[in-house]
Amino acid sequence: MVIFLPSVLSAQGVYRFQRADSVRVLEVSGPLENAWAGGLNFVLAGEIDLNFDGINDLVFFDKSGNKLMPFLNSGETSGLIYHFAPQYRKMFPFMKEWFVLRDYDSDGKADIFTYFSGGTKIYRNTGNLSTGLQFTEVVSLLNSDYDGLITSIFVPSTDVPGIADLDNDGDLDFLSFDVFGGCVDYHKNLSVELFGHADSLKFELVTRNWGNFAEDGFTNAISLNTDCGRNLRHAGSTILLMDVNGDRKKDILLGDINYNNLVLLINGGTSANAQMVQSQLNFPANFGPTAAVNTTIFPAASYFDLNNDGVKDLIVSPTGDGRSENHTGIWYYKNNGFDSLPSFQLIEQGFLQRSMIDLGEGAYPAFFDFDADGLKDLVIGNYGYFVSSANYNGRLRAYRNTGTATEPEYTFHSADFANLSSANLDGIYPSFGDLDGDGDMDLLVGEANGRLHYYRNTAAAGQPAVYTLEAANYAGIQEPQFSAPCLFDLNEDGKLDLLVGSRSGRLNYYQNQGSVNVPVFSATPTITNVGGVNTVDQTFSFFGFNTPFVFQEANDFQLFCGSYSGRIFHYKGLRGNLNGFWPLVSDKTDSLIYEGYRTAVSVADINDDGKNDMILGNYSGGVSLFYGLLVNTSIGEESAQAFDVELFPNPAMDWLQIRMPKSELDSYKLTIKDLNGRTLIIHSFSANETAVVDLSALPAGMYLAILEADGFKSLTRKIIKSKP
Repeated sequence: MVIFLPSVLSAQGVYRFQRADSVRVLEVSGPLENAWAGGLNFVLAGEIDLNFDGINDLVFFDKSGNKLMPFLNSGETSGLIYHFAPQYRKMFPFMKEWFVLRDYDSDGKADIFTYFSGGTKIYRNTGNLSTGLQFTEVVSLLNSDYDGLITSIFVPSTDVPGIADLDNDGDLDFLSFDVFGGCVDYHKNLSVELFGHADSLKFELVTRNWGNFAEDGFTNAISLNTDCGRNLRHAGSTILLMDVNGDRKKDILLGDINYNNLVLLINGGTSANAQMVQSQLNFPANFGPTAAVNTTIFPAASYFDLNNDGVKDLIVSPTGDGRSENHTGIWYYKNNGFDSLPSFQLIEQGFLQRSMIDLGEGAYPAFFDFDADGLKDLVIGNYGYFVSSANYNGRLRAYRNTGTATEPEYTFHSADFANLSSANLDGIYPSFGDLDGDGDMDLLVGEANGRLHYYRNTAAAGQPAVYTLEAANYAGIQEPQFSAPCLFDLNEDGKLDLLVGSRSGRLNYYQNQGSVNVPVFSATPTITNVGGVNTVDQTFSFFGFNTPFVFQEANDFQLFCGSYSGRIFHYKGLRGNLNGFWPLVSDKTDSLIYEGYRTAVSVADINDDGKNDMILGNYSGGVSLFYGLLVNTSIGEESAQAFDVELFPNPAMDWLQIRMPKSELDSYKLTIKDLNGRTLIIHSFSANETAVVDLSALPAGMYLAILEADGFKSLTRKIIKSKP
């Protein structure tokens, strides 16, 4: 996959980036197989066949930034089954707040139900093996017949509706909490009755008290055999329909916005004419020797076969954005029983989160050679690991580059770099530079309250960094929350100056008025709103959360800014232009590079190829790595055609096909290596050839496919060889 920021670097080229997911990251427990996936926070889960190989894959919808996270299913029954597949993001429509994946038209493909304007929008899965995954909007706002009044079914942004075939007639019915009470509305799908098929989505309200139970207006207590009372309830409930006792009737599993548990209600009536007769608060502890769900707030559950054993499993995650576990919150319960008579066993807290770099909420990365061995290491700040309500533990996490100058590899070094946890900071944003002119790199950190803190590197030059707090509330600088510093000599006087972004979206410039060895900054910006920089996108938020990074390219200074919306703002023309307007070259990103909201960016050449590489953090607590590509042009065009390719099927068995775009390039070479870097297959082909690669000699497992075009390394992608 290749993405590019369409900007002129000089008269000679443009920026392009490709994902570098193959760069190894080693934790104490071993390699992180999904290291650069970008983290997960507060998710809803669904199953869908992404690549039409007959195996259902996994998709998470993360409420931190409305971020979609697709994972391909290897088909294995043990080990790491799911592998991050960001190439499928672009095939999904934009969604927000919640989604549910269900096959409403009975064609064997999962469709999308998602939030829109106080109700539900529906996209039909119209893809196939030839065209690939694609969706078509079929309902912009789902309606129902309320006793002759056709109007939209109310589903607030905080809720997740229940969607299942309640009356066993072959089409999907719909449950949602009534806006006026604590009871559940049952909307019957009339598609089969009226048209003889399942795909018409024609609903009518059958009852406003399905199950004859009511949720309390102030707690998650349940009253059985009662009417609604039409009391305004607190908003925020998740619904999952499942049969837990094998009686072929749908029971209901409820999550509540202010509580840590799931409530199971046992249906003693029928699925369509439900009568809840029992309430259980400790689900699923009473369905197997296992622990009850206990996330801090607002759990949501999904039920499908997660481990490829043919039996549905349970996956639970908090969905209260910013108010619950943020790096170990996804709980995986294996079902040792049957779909309709489950026996659950808690296997993991932090499912898939543990396979990636995940710092809880917020990830603010910086490349920095902290061990002084000449290779760019990685230091990442965060907003914090969740401890309890309104209590977070902010830290710096460090990875040492244990690879080579041309092949980076990152190994866990410290979970609390520079011992910043002792300072009790939230929103730790790092910037490194030699502030005191002694030949080593000092540390300046911003935090959520808008202040800065200066940590001096007390190690001898050429030795691994050692940091000591030199000045808290450095220089009295106070930004309007979430200060993000960047050290760079903007006025070229030999002293590091200071750019500071903040929640406002603007950028302030503080000139270093001291000497090379004794920096001096005023608490008042030298230039307020320097360059006219502003990362606010009012279609997303009135806040910008500007996170700046300045670097030199050719004869100019370039500026990348992360933002609240997740877009990367790129400015040029900084050099010699402190008092002028900095041209905004690009603020566009698409589904290929959207990594979530509140992004932070750092740039460095980490593979010694003369091109700047990019790391991008986001509020889900993870980072994504991109190698830089510099395409030379003769006339300095504003953009260059992105080169993309499809390798399918993936997972593959004996054969791998390569689908090429239209291109003027002449020759291609595909090299397949194992994860230790050994070359196993080389396949050369021309641009006009349909390439098919024989994988039959390879054992089942994961491999790296490296494609070169006219001798230029264009992409590296993980492929999976399945067992026959």
